[in-house]
Amino acid sequence: MVADCRFPGGTSSALAQELRALAPTGLRVGLTHMPVAKFRPDHPLHPALLDAWHSGLAELVKADESTAAEVVVAHNPYGFSHRPLPPTGIRSGKRILVVHATPLNGRGRLNYDPWTVGRHLREGLGDAVVWAPISALCRQNIADAGLPMPVLCEDWRNIVVADYWGYPRARPLGPTISVGRHSRPQLDKWPPTRSKLFAVYPPNDENVRVRLLGVDEPVEALTGGWPRGWEVFRFDEIAPRDFLQTIDFFVYFHHPRWVETFGRCTAEAIASGAVAILPPYMRTNFGDAAVYCTADEAVATARRIYADRSLYAKLSRRGREIIARDYGPERYRSLVRRVLEAPADMAGLMQQPGPSLRTLRTYVALRLPRNARTRLQETAKRQRSLRKRFRDSIRRRSKPVWKDIRKAGGRLGRLVGRITTHGRSRW
Repeated sequence: MVADCRFPGGTSSALAQELRALAPTGLRVGLTHMPVAKFRPDHPLHPALLDAWHSGLAELVKADESTAAEVVVAHNPYGFSHRPLPPTGIRSGKRILVVHATPLNGRGRLNYDPWTVGRHLREGLGDAVVWAPISALCRQNIADAGLPMPVLCEDWRNIVVADYWGYPRARPLGPTISVGRHSRPQLDKWPPTRSKLFAVYPPNDENVRVRLLGVDEPVEALTGGWPRGWEVFRFDEIAPRDFLQTIDFFVYFHHPRWVETFGRCTAEAIASGAVAILPPYMRTNFGDAAVYCTADEAVATARRIYADRSLYAKLSRRGREIIARDYGPERYRSLVRRVLEAPADMAGLMQQPGPSLRTLRTYVALRLPRNARTRLQETAKRQRSLRKRFRDSIRRRSKPVWKDIRKAGGRLGRLVGRITTHGRSRW
């Protein structure tokens, strides 16, 4: 396993769970800490990975040591996007990059340069890597970007041990609806404005209790000061497992430019027995394990489910069963066995990309000078604005016509009004 062991959040948590899942297999596992430019030198190592190492789940291998491995698994393309890997002594027959971050963000722009990531890994590990998306949404994002990299046929899913997090719930916790979330405090993981934040987590509502884990000063500034009655905690101030046992609904909405590659915090919340309310695009990852709506509908959705105990119990039980089935450690161990048994070219386990105009478009957009990219973005923005103004103009001009027909009076006027209204609704 090759990663920067200082990554906060899902990357290091996922890697620690993989090390624990491999412990019963008898495989000899090495862990190489590969520092990246993103963190200061004094940034602490992730406690879950420190615990895994002290527990003997992996041997610490220095990058410059001469090491032979059946498989090298590198984690998170962000870690290899800025600084070239030093020449390593690690050699293997198969190399995999676990894609913890989508190439494209919510606005269709690249989060990192995939060609640079691939080149750095090839130079550091001796040959090309196979990209392994961690979710169906990540796989679709790679296809949308047109990346010309070989992709593993099966998702390299996070491991979530459902029994650790909790059990299905027969009813909500108390007489008041409790909504909350836990995540890292970066602003991209939160709604973009105060009004949108309050639409999801209502302030000063006696019937809705709001609890948030993973906040800091920028999030507080977004709210304009914590509303009375909210219970807020900094990241890792309390154990996420204990926190999730205090909320009925895990309600998670974020900035439009952010895309959840998987949503580990969400999977943990569903495993705890809480009912997750999510934006519709996350259905690709969680399917029937959660409930989906827009941010403006989140509170009303929570009220509706809270009022129906049988529905709440059904959703809690179904969500936890799906997480236990699809994200358990045995599924991961089965995938690792197939990778180990595969031939060196991993035939049958990966798919090679074909020629695509999307590849050319992504590559050209990435290589354009910054001022050219800015001009193209401004042009596209003006085109969208013109289209919107044209549509709004058509709507404004058409409304008085329908209104005049309906007000024409008499039997003929009412008949014409019904016909035109029906036709408009069909269109």
